[in-house]
Amino acid sequence: MKQIVLTVIGKAKLDLVENLADVVLNHGGIWVSSELKEIAGYLTGVLSIEVPEDKLLALCTALYEMTELDIKIHQGLVPPPTQNRQLKIVVVDNHKPEIVRDLMAMLHLHKSKLLRLETRKQNQTMWGGTLFSASATIELVEGASPSVVIEALRSFDPTIIVEVEN
Repeated sequence: MKQIVLTVIGKAKLDLVENLADVVLNHGGIWVSSELKEIAGYLTGVLSIEVPEDKLLALCTALYEMTELDIKIHQGLVPPPTQNRQLKIVVVDNHKPEIVRDLMAMLHLHKSKLLRLETRKQNQTMWGGTLFSASATIELVEGASPSVVIEALRSFDPTIIVEVEN
């Protein structure tokens, strides 16, 4: 079996995911995992598909023929096994254009690998401003201290709130 990773985007409509699943199934593919979300009227997402090697070309061709989706296909990579610790953190702060870049730079500085990131900008009429919230799953390199990473995130902005989820 070959693993492929799809990135997809298309105008959100009711049968879009069903049509995608039909193409995968009809070409011998197995839908392994996905994260799909509607953003600003578009369905966007990432999928992991397994397919027999002899059906890979036909599946890829059929996927590219789906006119309602812009699909990019990538060959799956097998990551090396790791025993590194994972942390799920939640960050809330005043919204600033540079906040995602700054958070990622701080994680990079502490050699923390981003595994998952969800962000949201929220208008807060009670406070008269806009809040930024992020939920991230990170992997710490061997020997890295979770408390050091969390304190580093908290220290780069006096208004930021950083919490660790279990």
